[in-house]
Amino acid sequence: MLNVTTTVDDSGAIKMLEIFADKVNDLNPIMEDVGKRMITSITRNFQAQGRPSPWAGLSEKTLAKRRKGKEEISPMILAGDTGMLRSTIAAESFPGGVSIGSPMEYAPYIQKGTRFMPARPFVLFQPEDIIGIKKDVNDYISKVFGAQS
Repeated sequence: MLNVTTTVDDSGAIKMLEIFADKVNDLNPIMEDVGKRMITSITRNFQAQGRPSPWAGLSEKTLAKRRKGKEEISPMILAGDTGMLRSTIAAESFPGGVSIGSPMEYAPYIQKGTRFMPARPFVLFQPEDIIGIKKDVNDYISKVFGAQS
């Protein structure tokens, strides 16, 4: 009977996988990139006053309140008097993801609407965001593997 034994030196591949696993254990860098991308997208949502569809206009009651005592009122639907909502949106990354939000108590009502007010979603993924996030992830993986060449 013929007995053949082959030994394969896979130490290089194992070492590369161990290095990759160590680096992938810390997903904070890619989550920070995703957060930055989303903040940029949310800013564009505010500038466009809704994307991909425009937000519903303000009610006459709201317009009257804004006009009271003012010569001019902002044409921006969510500009309000302070612009606080847009200026307080932030992203916080953690090992398994990213959280995006605002500390403003009324933010969920703007995002989801109420029975008296239509939703004006400002935190949402646009098709170009998904494409960009995929590119960021691919770039991150290439960087991790490329560092070992």
